[in-house]
Amino acid sequence: MHFIETLLSALVGSFMTCIFSYARTELDYMMSYNKNLKTLKENVPKLETAEATFQEQILQIRESDPTIEQMWHKTIHSWQQRANSALSDARILIETDEDRCCLGKCPNQSKDFHDFTSKISALINEESTIIGNIYSRRLKVNDMKNKLKDPNTKMIGVHGIDGDGQKTLVTELAIWQLKNIRGGLFGITNLAQINGTLKVEDVQDRIAKTLFGVQNIFTERDTESRAGALRRKIKEQRRRVLIILEDISAELSLENVGIPLDYPDECKILLTSTDAKLLKHMGIDQDFDLEVA
Repeated sequence: MHFIETLLSALVGSFMTCIFSYARTELDYMMSYNKNLKTLKENVPKLETAEATFQEQILQIRESDPTIEQMWHKTIHSWQQRANSALSDARILIETDEDRCCLGKCPNQSKDFHDFTSKISALINEESTIIGNIYSRRLKVNDMKNKLKDPNTKMIGVHGIDGDGQKTLVTELAIWQLKNIRGGLFGITNLAQINGTLKVEDVQDRIAKTLFGVQNIFTERDTESRAGALRRKIKEQRRRVLIILEDISAELSLENVGIPLDYPDECKILLTSTDAKLLKHMGIDQDFDLEVA
């Protein structure tokens, strides 16, 4: 009997604590109604300014680098949608202030004011972070391009981005190098997507197809002879070659594939992976971490 009384007492105590806690929270929102409404009204123009600034900065970045649309489209579009939605909902919420309940201080509405203010503040902070990350990434990518121009650089590794990020990066580099063909930077570029397929013969076929448009440069069947044929074919080119192997997930011997490593000024290699240690094991001499903070 004593046990039941103790249990009931504990349950009642817990229940009353919850009731008092809830009532206090509701009372706090009622008492803070005017304050929360004022704070929300003050923060809506701040988000409007952040939205206008964001659009202006993105336009400026796009003018200097059109590939920004491919690299950051999802992030930019997501923020703009959420900011527009938050502004629309906040304006509607403020307009309903005339329909207040509970002596003009409805706790639910006061809570909405508070929550929307927090959402707006988070969006404003996120806007600054996105712009900062874009500029930071641009600096790293430009540094990477300069390294590709360096005659002493033969192999660059890029990590810190996922599969989608790697694809957009490769697209950007392809567009960039195509613009430089007439200037003599790279006359031919390989864009071989590895995607976990690391059988040497498959990689050889992909490189041959993307570099030369055909796979039938191989008359030999064994891997070593095919590597020799690919190596000779690449060296026979009278144009500088940029070979990009994307999304590498396991160590791959470039020498066994047939990628020449002995004349870096004529053949550059760029590897992308989510695994920084893997790239180092493959012998890169320049490492770029493009992870967004």
